Amino acid sequence: MLKATLSLMEQNRPTWQATIPLTNAVGQTGELLGEIESIKETVSQNNSGLTIDKENQKEALIDTVFGLSSTLFAYASQENDPVLKQKVDYPISHFQNMRNNELATNARSPASLLTKKLAGLESYGVTTTTIDALREQTGIYETSLPNVRVTVAERKVANEKIKELTKAALKITAEQTDRLMVMFKQSHPDFYSAYLNARKIIDYGTRYEKPEENNTPDGSAPEE
Repeated sequence: MLKATLSLMEQNRPTWQATIPLTNAVGQTGELLGEIESIKETVSQNNSGLTIDKENQKEALIDTVFGLSSTLFAYASQENDPVLKQKVDYPISHFQNMRNNELATNARSPASLLTKKLAGLESYGVTTTTIDALREQTGIYETSLPNVRVTVAERKVANEKIKELTKAALKITAEQTDRLMVMFKQSHPDFYSAYLNARKIIDYGTRYEKPEENNTPDGSAPEE
C-alpha cells in the first residue's frame, strides 16, 4: 500500500507539490521506505548466492586457472618434473566443485608457480602480463563474492527495524497524508479516488502492524 501510494503521488506531483505540508509528509514517508528497502537489500545480498554476472566471472576464472594449470603440467612433463606435475594435475571439475572462496584462494597457486617457472615458459606463451591478468581476474572475482551470511540474531534485528520504520511510515500516511488529501476530493476527484484505491493495495513481502485508527481518508481500513 505504501509503495503504491507513493508511486501514485509521484505520478501526480504537479497536482499537490505546492501544498508544503503534504510535500513534507510524502517526503518523510519516502525516506522511511528508502531505509526499509536498504535494510532488505542488505539482508538479501548477504544471504544470496552469485548473480548471473558473477557466475560468468566464476566460469571465466575456472577456465583461466585450468588452462594455465594445463600449461604448467605440459611444461612439467617436458622438464620431467614430477613434483610440479603433481601440483597441477587436476581436471576442470576439481575447480568447478570448489566453494566460491576456496576457488579464489586456489586460483593464486598457479600464479605463484608460473612466476617461479617464468623463464622456461616463454615458449608456452606465458609472460608477466599473463600472470598479472590472472591475479587481477582472481581479485575481481573475490570482491564480487557475497558477504558472510547474517546471523539469526542480525536478521531478527533487521526485521524489527523494518517493522518500526513501516509503522512510522503508516502513521504519517494515516495522520497527515490522508487528512491533507481530503482537499482534493472536490478539486481533483479522479486523483482522490485513485489515492483511495492505492491505499488499499497490499505491499506483498512487507509485514507490519497497523497503527491504531489506520483508516483511509474515506473511513475504511486498508485491505490486508
